[in-house]
Amino acid sequence: MAEAIATIRGVAGDREDLLVQGAGLGVGAWSVNPGLPADLLAAGLLVGSVPRLELDVLLHWMTVGQQRGLSGARYRA
Repeated sequence: MAEAIATIRGVAGDREDLLVQGAGLGVGAWSVNPGLPADLLAAGLLVGSVPRLELDVLLHWMTVGQQRGLSGARYRA
């Protein structure tokens, strides 16, 4: 897990916002239309890669993911 998180941080660089966005969209969409467990694992790795997670930002993207999931769109983290 530590190696995966280090790789994700290296790829993301300073764009932690994209990690939170991807995690929130993935979890939100999954919560209304469950898919593969790997989707949640991917979201967990993204969240784990953010040193200082702002929960209000994550909640925003989860809400957007839920709305998109309810519309029939399929988003993965």
